[in-house]
Amino acid sequence: MTKPTITGGWGFMTDAEATTQKAYGAASSYAWTEVESGLTSALTTNGDIFTITGTTDDVGADEWASYAYPDVAHGLGETNLGISGTTYKKVVCRYKTSHALNAGLAFSLEVVYSDATTEFAIQDQASTTWTTTIATLANSTGKNIDHVRIYANDVPNTIANGTYYVYVDFVLICNANYAIPRVTPGGIRRRSSVRWVDIPIPSRTTDISQNLGQGNTEIEITGEYDTNASWYSLSTTPGEIFYWLTHESDVNPWQWFTSNKYTGKVTIRDFDDGQLSDGTTLGPWRLLLKEFRLLSPADEISTERYGLT
Repeated sequence: MTKPTITGGWGFMTDAEATTQKAYGAASSYAWTEVESGLTSALTTNGDIFTITGTTDDVGADEWASYAYPDVAHGLGETNLGISGTTYKKVVCRYKTSHALNAGLAFSLEVVYSDATTEFAIQDQASTTWTTTIATLANSTGKNIDHVRIYANDVPNTIANGTYYVYVDFVLICNANYAIPRVTPGGIRRRSSVRWVDIPIPSRTTDISQNLGQGNTEIEITGEYDTNASWYSLSTTPGEIFYWLTHESDVNPWQWFTSNKYTGKVTIRDFDDGQLSDGTTLGPWRLLLKEFRLLSPADEISTERYGLT
């Protein structure tokens, strides 16, 4: 079992709602702009997931397409993101591909710095089930992140001619991915509820049972912190990270949560902590998280939806 983690402090985020959008961290609304080499491609969205559709037609050639945000390099009058690479080093992205590695298009995610150097956070990866990568940028200190690029690339160049797909749920560049400390034994509980309604009918024996669908999953965590040990990075106030994430929830509406019981986008619904009366340095706390969704996950299998492996 591994410690649960939660992201914090957005620098850039796209939730793939539109191919022209004002992504978090951008100065205005820009389009994801294509550059292609051999690959005939298109970027579309259903309001929740980006789909890169790519058709290869030259076995042996290097065929790829990228989509940049924003696309200052091509004279579109757009403004660089200008996100501090010193402050924002964590890159989180959830993606999948229509074919396994070496059988179709692979996915890459690249950042472009203010000095025109680049760095791949994800390079030439493929998975036919939803996969989340959390990467730390190695070369960002002292630079600004000006652009983000997502790629579809034929890996290897000898894949058969055909049409393949790359899917991107979100791209998040954030301050950190915090390990949540000292969760009490059995302190992470996932609760999934089905919304049944029993409709009473006059003069009828028994009600009519109506299924209104499943609600968003809740995750409740209980733990304790040591007031003599700081894991907060922002200050030494006990529980400060949770206070901060709650306070910033209007501008950072969701965070990425990872645990052995549930992994996915969550909203912070409630946080409370206390002080033990016996003067010990341990303080109890409770955190309530709830699954965040733009559209229904009905097309995902249960292990994908809950991030279980």
